[in-house]
Amino acid sequence: MILSLPCWTHDPVTVATVVIAAATVVNLLVSAGLWYATARTATIAEHAFEAANRPYVGVESIIALVDRTKKELNVTAIIKNFGSVPAEESTIRWEILMNGVAQPQTAVPDKPLTLFPTEISRLHAFCPDPFFGQIMAGTATLEIIVRAVYYGPGKKSYIYHEKSQYEPVRNVFFNLGRVE
Repeated sequence: MILSLPCWTHDPVTVATVVIAAATVVNLLVSAGLWYATARTATIAEHAFEAANRPYVGVESIIALVDRTKKELNVTAIIKNFGSVPAEESTIRWEILMNGVAQPQTAVPDKPLTLFPTEISRLHAFCPDPFFGQIMAGTATLEIIVRAVYYGPGKKSYIYHEKSQYEPVRNVFFNLGRVE
């Protein structure tokens, strides 16, 4: 006598167990996908928050005042925090180049400062004769590199380097962009 065993598909408990196991695997895969998407969304939100809530220190303008009686060019760089939080321990310096050569400067000793949102800081210099005559005649180029190193929330460090060149005919400084 041959006994035949009933097929597992005819047993309701076995079928229910297989369906529950398959649904559990699908639920696990969907949950893993949702966890990954949530983690990516949180990372993007964190980057957006950091970009919106940080200091942005840069040159607002560079003003050139020509004094032909004294034969000198007075230069003022206005540096501003365009960000929404203070730039802490800010060190702002500039380098003045004549024909690409750094010029010696008399620096006033200073300490790092806190530059609050919308607050400005100024750098001043003047170029007397014979540099004045060469610059105004267009036989020498005057360039300025502004460097700012500062910290934002969580002591995150930021660096700003930008170069500008003086145009004597228009009496303006043109931004030449970032300096690496």
